[in-house]
Amino acid sequence: MCGRYTLTTDGTDLWNLIEGTLSAPLLTSITAEQVKLLIDSPNRRKFNIVPTSYEPILLQEQGQVALKSAHWWIAPSWAGKQVKWKISAKGEKTFSWVGSPKSHFNSRYDTVTNPGNAYWHGLLEKQRCLIPADGFVEWPDEKLMFQGQDKIPKYFFLKKRKPFFFAGIYDKVENDEGKPFLSYNVLTVEPNDLLRALPHHRMPAILKGEAVSKWIDPEAKLDTVVGLLCPTSDEDMDEFSISKLVNNPRNDSKAILEPANSRHS
Repeated sequence: MCGRYTLTTDGTDLWNLIEGTLSAPLLTSITAEQVKLLIDSPNRRKFNIVPTSYEPILLQEQGQVALKSAHWWIAPSWAGKQVKWKISAKGEKTFSWVGSPKSHFNSRYDTVTNPGNAYWHGLLEKQRCLIPADGFVEWPDEKLMFQGQDKIPKYFFLKKRKPFFFAGIYDKVENDEGKPFLSYNVLTVEPNDLLRALPHHRMPAILKGEAVSKWIDPEAKLDTVVGLLCPTSDEDMDEFSISKLVNNPRNDSKAILEPANSRHS
């Protein structure tokens, strides 16, 4: 499960990623200036992106790629009164859950690829998005931890230290005020060796190269889409332990990503 990720890059690097992985005909409704305006905003979370925050995603609308700000954590169309709408401390619309079954901010590979889960499977078929990131945080799974192990968070990233895209799904519903509410989930897959050594049983699905345009193509066949959901090679990734500052969702500073062994304590 991915409960934190980062997007510390600037708008120029993200635009370079977008322009380098999506074909020009898809980009007539999104510009470098638009990307920079959103990504370089001083109010945007960077070092500790948490569920229920609003973050940039890319999705296709009427044959064009659109850059939108969306709520991380899908409010499903079936939720009804299980969603209790509220305003966050930042003055943004969000929700809490009442009762079960409960939705989550990640969606598992085995959930979305199972036709028996009609809602989530339907989002995989028709409502896929790209989630810009440049790293993510994971903690040891309590069920897998060895005796005496401390639950120290680790930061995982591509060795090139460049931004990338998570595979995501999204939905748009009406909130309690009758206004559109766009929200998304990160998709998770089996772990690679780095995550398995943490130990953990899941990792977010990272898309690279041609997989990016295939994922966001609404006409892509389901078999093609499913084939894109696989663990990233551990040879392409690196990690280090970080401070438990990341545990508090109110924290969002560069200090969060200092390697734990470089801190003075």
